[in-house]
Amino acid sequence: EHIAEGKDGANGTKIWITSSGKALLCKNTSRIPQNILRNLMRLIEANSNVIVDRWYSQFGVIRYFC
Repeated sequence: EHIAEGKDGANGTKIWITSSGKALLCKNTSRIPQNILRNLMRLIEANSNVIVDRWYSQFGVIRYFC
């Protein structure tokens, strides 16, 4: 999952959803402030099942890093 304000690019923030539904910060190149990033990661974890289901519906495949 990529989080970006505006168009996604090389300087975006990347958060992965693990197979257990946890949010794993890969990079924060866009320098989202820690308090906002923490809240985003909590929201992602709380909704990981919905996010994964919608991803699968859209792309037909799920791959986890861990």
